Amino acid sequence: MTYTPKVQAKNDSVIIVDDVKKLYKSSRDLFKNADKPTGPEYMKSVMAVSIGVTAVGFAGFFVKAVSIPVLHMLGY
Repeated sequence: MTYTPKVQAKNDSVIIVDDVKKLYKSSRDLFKNADKPTGPEYMKSVMAVSIGVTAVGFAGFFVKAVSIPVLHMLGY
């Protein structure tokens, strides 16, 4: 005699839909309960991002400015 479970196994699409619903609910709860930044916190974030973007821009400019003469010396 073999055991046959009375509960049917869920198919893959039902499992995916359940996972998406759980993700949506947890994401919604996270955003609802998250603290919004104050004015000084927001300005600190803006300054940090601005400094980072500027630094990356200068680094890219420096690499490009150095690579042009080097490539001309190599004959490319």
